[in-house]
Amino acid sequence: MLASLVLWAAARTITRAIKSAQGLEQLQQIVQDAGSNLNPIHAAAALNAAARLTRGGADVAGAASTAGTPEGCSEASSNALPDAATAELLGVLLPRWLAVLPAARPRELAGVLYAGAKLHCTNEQLWSATVAAFMQPHCVEHANAQDLSTVAHALATAAAAQQACAAGAATPAPEASGIGPYSSSSSSSSGSAVPGLALDQMQLALQVVALRLAVLLSTAEAAAAEDCQSIVKVLWAHAKLGCAMGDHELVLLLQTLVQPPLLQVADAQALANTLWAVSEVQQPSAWQQQAAAQALQQVWPRLLGPLQLRKIARGSPQAVANSLLALGRLATGGPRQHVMAVPFAQQCALQLLAGPTAHELDTWSAHDISTAMSACGKLGCRAMGFFAAAARAADKWLPHTAARDLAEVAWACTRLRFRDAQLMADVMQHGRQLMHRTNGHGALLPAQGERTDLAATLSGAVAALKMTQLAGDVKALIASAAVKQQEEPLTAAVARTLWRVHGWLLHEHPRANGLSKLLTEQQQAACAEVSRHTHRASPSAANAAQQQQQQQQQQQQQP
Repeated sequence: MLASLVLWAAARTITRAIKSAQGLEQLQQIVQDAGSNLNPIHAAAALNAAARLTRGGADVAGAASTAGTPEGCSEASSNALPDAATAELLGVLLPRWLAVLPAARPRELAGVLYAGAKLHCTNEQLWSATVAAFMQPHCVEHANAQDLSTVAHALATAAAAQQACAAGAATPAPEASGIGPYSSSSSSSSGSAVPGLALDQMQLALQVVALRLAVLLSTAEAAAAEDCQSIVKVLWAHAKLGCAMGDHELVLLLQTLVQPPLLQVADAQALANTLWAVSEVQQPSAWQQQAAAQALQQVWPRLLGPLQLRKIARGSPQAVANSLLALGRLATGGPRQHVMAVPFAQQCALQLLAGPTAHELDTWSAHDISTAMSACGKLGCRAMGFFAAAARAADKWLPHTAARDLAEVAWACTRLRFRDAQLMADVMQHGRQLMHRTNGHGALLPAQGERTDLAATLSGAVAALKMTQLAGDVKALIASAAVKQQEEPLTAAVARTLWRVHGWLLHEHPRANGLSKLLTEQQQAACAEVSRHTHRASPSAANAAQQQQQQQQQQQQQP
């Protein structure tokens, strides 16, 4: 009995020393002095202390309070690898952790994975062995909701950190642009970036976590407030990593989330993260979609009730914008498209844009504004007050707009027939500036095809809105994009759009030459060929363009 008390007191002393460590060197000395007395609790506490001292993060007990935003995870915001002092400490800790791993409980396992993600640890053995231990039936069945969600969150955070490191070491990918509404890029991973785990292993781990959490919470006598963040974190992890989630698990988690005790504590960011994650998470099979869609129709009115919409509407601009993005996906497109009725999504969008945050556009980023406008376009939601306010404030946010977002703005204005001459003039001007703008890594639009796509998208919007006063801006943009210099063939979408623009210019100014001098003969022929297979061009514009082409051919045949 006395020996047990002595061991217990010694263990408490080690734990207190680890938690009170003020630096990595002191922490390493404590671990070394503990020797064989180091148990799983000590090892997990030491790794969490290292994460706290290195990254300034909370310990695992506080990790559940943040689920990360749709734009990324704060824990993965830094792509720096562990420094020398941290690496040395990990070299001491990891062998000792692996030695005591068989005796570790779910909480210690989850805590180590969380700390490993915070530390950007790349040791494959730590990740593979710890995840495998947690996935053992006797372990996962005794894990509580916080343990399960911490594991899911740690996997997603680790993958995001590893991808950030890889992106920092490689040449940044160019901005994408194209014709029509852009599907806002998913944050999900195309493959596992978690050290030591294959893609199928990571997906299986997340599926086990989601299923266990769904069963655990759905069979509980009463939902606890902290279960809200557990659900959000698991949904976020699946979406972030691009993993499929069974519709049964998804419905169970959402049905639990809409219980009054959880909805009362769900803040704007949690609600926005939930919407975003559901709009991103993949469906495993087609046959389940109808049943899931019917069940979700009963979830939406509670998840997006008046009180919840007011919370989001008073939240951050990012929460509002990403909620609108999710509504657009759920109602019209995306991995889980058409699981929400369009009229309901439109009503929710209008309520979000009627809130106080939407009236403070000076606090919005250019990306959030373009995201909100694009979502309205997808939904056919005529939030003209928001569009007018965005147009009035364009001089503040538009200069910071990326090519993809600029195209989204132009398309949304076209979709909703929002004809603001000054806004579109500013859009065209910014488009010309983007053609030649550079950053620390080179041109923002290094590929000729990207410049052509952007020029076609913006010019097509002006033509669709029939803004004759901007005809000169259209030609200036096409010239600035140097479309004529593109060697590869035009895509069908670009060719179709440029032909419509060409025809519109000729229709508005019959004596002018449209885009004839800005496109090669081969490009003009390709545009004409594509136009024969579409019924989108107006007859008058198509006829005018055809007549102009015939006149040019006759002039070329004259001596």
